Amino acid sequence: MKCCEVTASKATSVCRHCKSTGIPVETFVLKHQLKPDKKLNLPERKYYYCKTPNCKIVYFSEDGNAFTKDDVRVPIRIKEKEYKDLPVCYCFGFTEAQIIDDFQRNGTSKITEWIKQEVKAKHCACEYKNPSGHCCLGDIGEVIKKEKTV
Repeated sequence: MKCCEVTASKATSVCRHCKSTGIPVETFVLKHQLKPDKKLNLPERKYYYCKTPNCKIVYFSEDGNAFTKDDVRVPIRIKEKEYKDLPVCYCFGFTEAQIIDDFQRNGTSKITEWIKQEVKAKHCACEYKNPSGHCCLGDIGEVIKKEKTV
């Protein structure tokens, strides 16, 4: 998969801890995100990313294998109570606070436009840097959407 390429995966599985449907991720995402001791002997199988904020599970497989936020190398923004200074964009390091400030100052998101240019130039690596294994632009859009309703 190429960075920020939209792929339609019909594979779904439910997190045993929170009962939410997980987002499919490739094994290589876990290999980049897990702490070294957690990725030793990591079996190739279908893994899923749990996007539920109050769930301690980050990755899980259908056979019950699971990794918590303590098992990953970087803080997972959606899993933390204090998240304003954590990246929404893991490739370029933009935080929610920066995105909101950009939107308030400009009435639009210059950050979003800049990231789109960088994606087009193939300068992003979401599939490796973003714990979800997916592009951050949707998450940035959610931050802006939330800000518009404030």
